[in-house]
Amino acid sequence: MNIAIVDDDKIELETIETLLHFGIKKFRANCKSKINIEKFTRADEFLSVFSPKIYQTVVLGLNMRRLAKFISDSGVKIIFINSEENCL
Repeated sequence: MNIAIVDDDKIELETIETLLHFGIKKFRANCKSKINIEKFTRADEFLSVFSPKIYQTVVLGLNMRRLAKFISDSGVKIIFINSEENCL
């Protein structure tokens, strides 16, 4: 499985990657070698390589909602991450 993380904030990007690795290690350790995570800081960089045959899941920061419109009909799972402290 290939997972793409797209976020223009490098700290958030690294945090999401760390959380994914932790979750995979904790809950799917036997699948760890079959899961590949790629990071992108720009939507255009991601779109230049995007294919639903390559990525099964895409994790996006909320500021990447426009990007989701381009890939939403491809059958790829999209996960939005909201890192705002005042989200309640």
